[in-house]
Amino acid sequence: LWIWADRWFSAWRLTPLKKRWHLDLGARPSAPPEADARLVVIPTMSRLVYGLDRRNGYRRWVQSVNEPITNILRVDDPIHKVTLLAMVGVDGLGLVLRMDTGRILWTSGNTPMWTVRRLGDGLLWSTRDGHLVRTEVEWTQQVQRQAPRRLTGFPRTLPGVRY
Repeated sequence: LWIWADRWFSAWRLTPLKKRWHLDLGARPSAPPEADARLVVIPTMSRLVYGLDRRNGYRRWVQSVNEPITNILRVDDPIHKVTLLAMVGVDGLGLVLRMDTGRILWTSGNTPMWTVRRLGDGLLWSTRDGHLVRTEVEWTQQVQRQAPRRLTGFPRTLPGVRY
C-alpha cells in the first residue's frame, strides 16, 4: 500500500498493518506511483522521477525530466524481461524509460502529447492537436544494445486519423 502526503511517501504492509518505510521526496508526487515486484517509480513536481527499492525505499535511480509527469503507462515484455514506462508530462512531453535503470529511451521532442496507450507491439499516443501517433517498440534491439538509443521512429501521424 502506498500513501503520500505532500512530499512524504510511505510504503505500508497490509497484514499486519505496519509502515515498512517512508521517504522525503523533496516535492509532492505529480502522478500515482507505478510498481513491479522490485521497484516503485514515483514522479515528482520537482521534475525528478525516482526508482525506489520496493522493500526498503532505497534509491536505485533518479532521472531528471523537463516537466512534471502526470500520466504513466507500464509496458511489460515478459519474453525479454523488460518493463518500460511510457510517460506524459504536464506540458505534453512524451517519453519512454526503462523501469529497471531509469534510462530514457525515447522522447517526443517538440510534439506535445496528451495520453498514451498500448497498441499491439507499440504505443499509441494522442497529441494535443488531435492526432494519433504510433511509435514502434523493438524489444529485442532495446535489450541487446546498451548504448543510449531512441525507440524506432520519431512519432508519425497515422494517415487521416483525427478525433
